Amino acid sequence: MIENGHSEGYSTAEFARRLGIRVPAVRRGLIQNADICGSYLVLERVHGHTLEQLWPEIGWLRTLLVAWQLRRYLQKMHAATSPVAGGLASDAFTGYLNWWLTKCRPQQRKPRHDLTLESPRQHVFVHQDLAPRNMIIDSRNQLWLIDWGFAGFYPPYMEYTAIEASKMPWLNASTWHAQWARWRWAVLRWIAAGPRGPHIRPFRALGEVHRRSCLFRLEKTPYSQGD
Repeated sequence: MIENGHSEGYSTAEFARRLGIRVPAVRRGLIQNADICGSYLVLERVHGHTLEQLWPEIGWLRTLLVAWQLRRYLQKMHAATSPVAGGLASDAFTGYLNWWLTKCRPQQRKPRHDLTLESPRQHVFVHQDLAPRNMIIDSRNQLWLIDWGFAGFYPPYMEYTAIEASKMPWLNASTWHAQWARWRWAVLRWIAAGPRGPHIRPFRALGEVHRRSCLFRLEKTPYSQGD
């Protein structure tokens, strides 16, 4: 298995392994082009298929089995805490998100004070890209997680919103097959990450931040030197 990666992805994957998460071991690192920092990690081979490949045909029993495994993984990961997020002070990370919501081009976009977020006391270790393509089910129905490039210490809602946004595009089709698959995904998410209620506001806030960051190029960050 070859995964596009870098030093952060390697260190976070190794940290997850120490927590007891099934993560393929790194066998070798490859640099494709030093000028553009193109690097890859050669991982231990896992004999299985991604959840994205299996989801159209997977039944309720295997859905529940995967969901409970993912729930145990998230419990182990979220037990690891840090007072800082992604190398930033706690209030700086939340402040960065709130800047997009309230101070980004106020003459063009209405400030969304109703969506501002509060800084958590502790950040937890999150994968932050729990898409079905990054979950592998091996021949013994054991769950493996790959692609740890976005992992780090962040507010707990970052994990839930990543799972919510990671649904497979074909699930949006207006068919009974897609609707059945959506129900199973909703059950998996609920078992693994909990009910949606506490995460509705952060989910909406991050969606608005994403829309604004796609519309406007940030010439310098809100926390650049001299701000």
